[in-house]
Amino acid sequence: MVSKIAREGKKYGVFVILTGQDSNSVRYRLLPMFSNLYVLQQNNNDQYTDILGRTEGIIPSKFRGRGIFKENNITYEFQTEMVFNDSENTYEAIVKFCEELSNKHGNNNKMKLMPSIIDKDYFTENGILSTPEKIPVGISKEGIQPICYNVFSDKISYITYEENENEISGILNCIESFKETQYIFDLNNSSHVNTSDEIVKAIEEISNIVAERGKVGLEKIKNGEAIPDFERIIIVINNYSSIVESLEEEDRYKINEIIVGITNNYHIHFVITDRADQYRFVSEPDKLGKAMPFKNGVVTGNDERGYKGFEILGDIADICESGYGTIICNGKTEYGKIIMEGI
Repeated sequence: MVSKIAREGKKYGVFVILTGQDSNSVRYRLLPMFSNLYVLQQNNNDQYTDILGRTEGIIPSKFRGRGIFKENNITYEFQTEMVFNDSENTYEAIVKFCEELSNKHGNNNKMKLMPSIIDKDYFTENGILSTPEKIPVGISKEGIQPICYNVFSDKISYITYEENENEISGILNCIESFKETQYIFDLNNSSHVNTSDEIVKAIEEISNIVAERGKVGLEKIKNGEAIPDFERIIIVINNYSSIVESLEEEDRYKINEIIVGITNNYHIHFVITDRADQYRFVSEPDKLGKAMPFKNGVVTGNDERGYKGFEILGDIADICESGYGTIICNGKTEYGKIIMEGI
């Protein structure tokens, strides 16, 4: 546990001060994780080199509180301040002093901890309500702060998972609950658009909406007027590759042309999910390849193919822990624990 805190604590604002009575108090593999090593009086001169390496023969003078440290491979001697000269027991004096500070200033700056469960109650208690412009999709690992996602920021949000579809179920539950979500394609859920006939009918309806909005928009532009602020529509296509493969070629072409061809002015927003290993299929020119790279979405799991469809401007976690994922907004990344229950 100490090793993990020493290795990762800095990025969370946690700094470790570790003390020991001799050179064997701290494991050899743990020492390289500390950038500053200070050695006070030791019983044997060899112990200084065991801890610091070569000291060029420099050892502390025989005075209370005297020690040595190294900086830029140069060994220096130092003198600690005797802050409790009037106390016979320095340890007890320090404990008493810390208790007095705690009583005086209270515990307002307690370190935030990652909640074991990310659910609707957590966000409700923090005063965050779910809207399409501000969906609380998780908690950042670095700052333990809510991460919110805006579905309306682009025409396509691409969400990938490695194997278990439940990794993204909480996010989808949030999106599916919005009144703006008018179509949900899901072959595995009978309460949504899930049969071939239903999918073809929905595609035709969406095509008509796009055609009508395109016609109105062009007319406004010809007249020198602003394009109308159309009503927002969210369309969820869950497991895109399975949906597309279930269609006849004509309908497959039609839905892909709609997704790729529309602009943000249409106010039609697609939320597309799929397994990471389907990247090659999804990225084909007659599928979504022409719409790539995506700038907005969520990636869970450790399959690097999940990131291939994105324009990434930030860092990516080396290892994605179970229940965690990377949220991508305008190419910028944020790593955190993903909501597993809808709001």
